[in-house]
Amino acid sequence: MKIKTIISGSGIILCLLIPFSGTARAENIKFSDSAIKAEGHCNPGDDIHTLFPSGYSLPSVVMIYVNDSSGKPVDWGTGTFISPDKILTAGHVAYNMQQYQKKGKKVYITAGLHEPEPGTAYEIKSIAIHPEMNLDTSDHDIAVITTTKNYPTRTYPITEITADLPDAFFGSVSYPSGLIEKIGKFNQYTARFKIDGHLYSSAVALTKCLTYGGESGAALIGYQNDSPLNGKIVGVLSSGSGDHPGDPTTLTYYTTLSGSNYKFITDNL
Repeated sequence: MKIKTIISGSGIILCLLIPFSGTARAENIKFSDSAIKAEGHCNPGDDIHTLFPSGYSLPSVVMIYVNDSSGKPVDWGTGTFISPDKILTAGHVAYNMQQYQKKGKKVYITAGLHEPEPGTAYEIKSIAIHPEMNLDTSDHDIAVITTTKNYPTRTYPITEITADLPDAFFGSVSYPSGLIEKIGKFNQYTARFKIDGHLYSSAVALTKCLTYGGESGAALIGYQNDSPLNGKIVGVLSSGSGDHPGDPTTLTYYTTLSGSNYKFITDNL
């Protein structure tokens, strides 16, 4: 993975809406000071990540990973259940896992992992990757994984993007490698930010916020109550550039659910 960020101390209490295709719920989550600053166009180095406290997690968010010889995850990405047996993730995450499978390594999927809660294990039935995916771009970096058993509870809805994303808050829930390595636990983190630019000719949106490896495939979700996109997936995290605070090249790219990307997903539901 090629994307990183940093984390700072804790600060203000905000209300984070955790939306599903079923009944949404709101919980009080403690955001970091710099996450408050990120409520605008993020400056390079802004910390937008907040650790979910014990007892809180999004069970539909999955970690897709392979283990080393000791049974510890060593390479992973993030995905989200969008129907009972379908997980949305980045195409390059799915491709990497296919390469591990070809080498005889077991690929694991765990939904809702947030230590000390173990999450629920799922087996892969099939992997569909956008036929135009190019590992050097974010244009069609999208995939759908089908599981052998159904996810039993609520899933996130997807929506097609036909115009520029509005000037509203978006967010994601993921498994950022650097923060996991720092605290030594496989936990979910939430992030909230605004989109900084749009490149719709290639179905890509971006932000100046730093992100980590391990977040690839995390759903880009609307997080503003008065937005028609609230609680809906509009894209997935693809890649990033820049790896330290103040790096002017810092950008994170999201493959949007527009055009052939959206059709590919619906064709594989």
